[in-house]
Amino acid sequence: MLKLFIRAATCNWMASIGVVATMMSTSVPGKIKAVWMPILIFFYMGFEHSIVNMFVFSIGLLLGEYSTSGDYLI
Repeated sequence: MLKLFIRAATCNWMASIGVVATMMSTSVPGKIKAVWMPILIFFYMGFEHSIVNMFVFSIGLLLGEYSTSGDYLI
């Protein structure tokens, strides 16, 4: 139970950092950089969340993976 509580608290903390850091930035590139790092850490820590899944899909596209819209929905 303690492990689940710590993982839940860390998930919420990383999501909150992304939102607050994005609101603090005044430029679009700054907002992108501010939200990028918490999501990347969230992913590396192995948390499952729809935001991380969307992040992984977009990283794959940036790295040259060939995917269709149907692959994304599946």
